Amino acid sequence: MTIQGSLPVGSNPIAISTSPDGKIAYTATSSGYQTPSTIGVWDTEMQQQLCKYTTSEDANQLLVDKSGSYLFAVFQDKIEVLRTGCVDQFGKK
Repeated sequence: MTIQGSLPVGSNPIAISTSPDGKIAYTATSSGYQTPSTIGVWDTEMQQQLCKYTTSEDANQLLVDKSGSYLFAVFQDKIEVLRTGCVDQFGKK
């Protein structure tokens, strides 16, 4: 096994999932001192972050559905279903 690259996700990474084609990675980081919990969206080929969402608590697990359209984020007492991709504040990709 050899390292092919790395994603600089920040401190306390706790979960990762990839799109069915492996081109996009979704990472969850745990909150820390003055650092909110986040879900990051990454281009795995370029190893660059595409966007990041702040969450109200730590996501323990991430799972992308077979179509690649939805991300399921598991929290302590709920599961959130998110549309995949990066969306701006106006809901546009």
